[in-house]
Amino acid sequence: MLDMKMGIVPGWLLAAVIANAIGEFPLDLCAAGAAIGIGLSVAAFTRSSTDLSAATLPVIILLMRYVVLPPLQGSAPQETAWLEELVQPLVSAPGLTLVSLGSILGSYLAGLRYATTGEG
Repeated sequence: MLDMKMGIVPGWLLAAVIANAIGEFPLDLCAAGAAIGIGLSVAAFTRSSTDLSAATLPVIILLMRYVVLPPLQGSAPQETAWLEELVQPLVSAPGLTLVSLGSILGSYLAGLRYATTGEG
């Protein structure tokens, strides 16, 4: 029997849809928020640090987009152009959305594994 704690997954997805539809937040940020919330929720009820890894990918991409890249772009554009070309597909809106959807799927499968087998 599935654990009732898996009910939090549709709640995070619904919150992301509402934030995008009513609040007009960008889809990539809504997907990242849902992925982080689902990943943390699944990690909390499975009590497994391995399940936490799915939530860290969107966080790392958001940190690269808003914390790491802006100072690099302003400091020495010629010297950091290779780095920007390398991470640009990942930190773009479609890249973050795809990574977030993969993270949601991974967290959901980890939660289902825990709910059916009891192993975290």
